[in-house]
Amino acid sequence: RAFGLGHAPDAWQGLLELGQAKGFAAQDLLAAGLIREADSGRQYDFLRNRITFPIQDERGRTIAFGGRAISPDDNPKYLNTPDTRFYHKQQVLYGLAQGGAALRGGRQAILCEGYLDVIRLHGAGFPEAMATCGTALSAQHLRLLERFADRVVLVFDGDAAGIKAALRSAPLFLDSALEARVITLPDNLDPDDFLAQQGTDAFAALLERAVPILEYAALQTLRQHGTSIQGRSRTLEALAPILTGIRKQAVRDMTLRYVADLIGVDVTTVAGALRGAARPAPSPATRQGRPESR
Repeated sequence: RAFGLGHAPDAWQGLLELGQAKGFAAQDLLAAGLIREADSGRQYDFLRNRITFPIQDERGRTIAFGGRAISPDDNPKYLNTPDTRFYHKQQVLYGLAQGGAALRGGRQAILCEGYLDVIRLHGAGFPEAMATCGTALSAQHLRLLERFADRVVLVFDGDAAGIKAALRSAPLFLDSALEARVITLPDNLDPDDFLAQQGTDAFAALLERAVPILEYAALQTLRQHGTSIQGRSRTLEALAPILTGIRKQAVRDMTLRYVADLIGVDVTTVAGALRGAARPAPSPATRQGRPESR
């Protein structure tokens, strides 16, 4: 009830007919992305035979819908209605409408991946949980969060995809006022499964052990590549895009020293790796010592 979950029937024009019966024009339903129009001109429901998740803005106004497939044969598993005049997925966080008061009180947000994870966390006593709407975390998301929170805990799977997500998210936070920490769930569980299996106290303990996002990205990458000279070099190469994107000089200097300590190299080594990453790669002809032919 709190999240307004519903059901889109397995019918081609169920919502269209209901909407028109309630006084909505087909053109408005089209503009909202709830129905589509075929090349033949026939209109049909966008979400069919799916659990529906109303997506709300921070003021609690429904601006879009997500839909989860009920049949295992229906792909993709999740669908979102498209961006519209009122809905821009890069600027919306699912669960913020329900958890805004908790955020203002504790100033900490929990960011996970899916609708059901958010709902499970709210039900388990973590109303500060929210998720992006089927898209990567963006700078717009962080600007929205800065109005409500000082800290963000990101929940990642402890696998290669989790490392990749951390590397992708870290640059956003290094230029943000938000402090970002990371927890990883064991055995590739998602929050929904973890809470069902291990309970609320176990999840609260994970939150207490959350590590800074840059530390997580550096150590997980180092663990992936190893501590040999070649491994540390590859780790620096992987971290370079994060570090070169830091605009504030003071933050950049502190970050270089921090990363150097984490992976066990001198700060000048890190700075040199960044200079190499920022330098454009020479063309094959240039590498051979002659100008490129035209």
